[in-house]
Amino acid sequence: MSAPQTYRKIQAVEIGSDFSKVTRINEFSYQELVNSLNPTNVIVKNIHLGINASEVNYTNAKYTPGIKPPFDVGMEGLGQIVEVGSEVKDKKVGMYVVYTYFGAFSEYVAIKAAEAVPVPNSRPEFLGLLVSGLTSSLALSHVGHMTKGETILVTAAAGGAGQIAVQLAKLAGNHVIGTCSSDDKVEMLKSMGCDRVINYKTEDFNAVLKKEYPRGVDIVFESVGGKFFDICLDNLAVRGRLIVIGTVSTYTEGSGLAGNNVNTMKLLATSRVVAGFYLPSFFDYAPTHMSQMVQYMTEGKLKVVIDNGGFKGLDQIGKGVEYLHADEQSQRVTLKKKKGRMKTYQREFIEFALKNEVLKFGSFHLKSGRTSPYFFNAGLFNSGKTLGAIGKFYAAALEDADFEYDVLFGPAYKGIPLVCATALSLANDYNKDAPFSFNRKEKKDHGEGGNIVGTALKGKIVVVDDVITAGTAINESIEIIKQNQAELAGVLVAVDRAEIAPDGTGKSAIQAVEEKNKVQVRAIISMDHIMEFMEEKGTYENELKLMKEYKAQYGIKKD
Repeated sequence: MSAPQTYRKIQAVEIGSDFSKVTRINEFSYQELVNSLNPTNVIVKNIHLGINASEVNYTNAKYTPGIKPPFDVGMEGLGQIVEVGSEVKDKKVGMYVVYTYFGAFSEYVAIKAAEAVPVPNSRPEFLGLLVSGLTSSLALSHVGHMTKGETILVTAAAGGAGQIAVQLAKLAGNHVIGTCSSDDKVEMLKSMGCDRVINYKTEDFNAVLKKEYPRGVDIVFESVGGKFFDICLDNLAVRGRLIVIGTVSTYTEGSGLAGNNVNTMKLLATSRVVAGFYLPSFFDYAPTHMSQMVQYMTEGKLKVVIDNGGFKGLDQIGKGVEYLHADEQSQRVTLKKKKGRMKTYQREFIEFALKNEVLKFGSFHLKSGRTSPYFFNAGLFNSGKTLGAIGKFYAAALEDADFEYDVLFGPAYKGIPLVCATALSLANDYNKDAPFSFNRKEKKDHGEGGNIVGTALKGKIVVVDDVITAGTAINESIEIIKQNQAELAGVLVAVDRAEIAPDGTGKSAIQAVEEKNKVQVRAIISMDHIMEFMEEKGTYENELKLMKEYKAQYGIKKD
């Protein structure tokens, strides 16, 4: 890959907490960045950037009093090393790393090699372990002195640092309380093991603590400030520790970052402790904690939920900051899924399909006799490069579907390369060694015999195929699974056209398979995702109009 002539980065051109107003995107010479590379530094090409609530504290000069514009902004990123300083021995070109650095909002950054933390791959979840993860792990351990069997309260528990704090506290063997602001966040936190979730929009936060935890709580991981801080302090147990990691409710108000006044008499007679936490003060301990969290995540013990808010690229970071602060309980844009939005891998899959002309817009006559405004030809994923890419998209969708399975099965013929590519991506990108198999069209009566190649079909099976049209092929796969006394656990395909079949049932082929076999069928993308993508781009006005008309005529009716 040739080096770019220029690269872009975001800089603050004035002091203030209105991020979009005080920042600009400026262009710089890439060759100058290379020429000035310190011998102990590396250059990282950013892939993912994390947006934190405290971005506005930095642009408002709260962390670096006296700083003069213009100055670089952004705090953390995940990318791939593209240049290495002459004295760097332990980092190589091509390695994926995460880092924290004031100036991360850039296409390329030059950072100290020692501060670039290697990660197995470019999964954006690893970015969540940096600022948010290290804040949670280090604060609970070194400031909260967390042990086992304690009661721990996490405010803004659905946020980036909060959700990790919840899980680390549970892994340590504690009872965990979390606060949040919506029912979907309640469900997310329950899925992470949070013992008591308080939706402060529908419950009285203080009243719940007084009634259900009259002894008080041992540790508070507090990031909201204001009234939340006062309630937490009033409900702190004897010898309790209240850790202040932020005051997000004040970041965009008035002059910005502000704290609470503490009545020391509330501490004296109860031996309570109120302590602040600032991540740079604990960087010496970071490598050990980072390694532990990466291990937890690889083992499936720690889950990082991401939300890109639908934003992509430097141009939309300002909107990302606004999106984050629209809900003061949020801590990071990149760490929380939002229902109803297209996910990053789905958007990238559509872009990839368009680039390779697998997805086309126009007028296409289908076997059903209908004229479709779009066509998806999976047969054009016909090279090593495209097959490698499609495997990554299938693996991402499989992880998202969260099927429980023992073996992946690719029905002959199109399913064979798809299941192989998916298993390979699971191994390379998710550190999961997924057994897989496929079938022969004709039984083999010599050698190993039979019609199954690969892992025997036992336990729970997920079928990986390109599409479901009439349902004939998938029914054949289901019959093969039954013949091997295995159980169908799910089906994964590339596209769900979500249109009614011409058989008069009013259902799609996928709906028919789901109802008949009592199984879930998931697709990487659906027609709705394609239309959402078209709306985001704003350059498909005529095509989108035809898509909407086609959906109105043939689209399935959803409950």
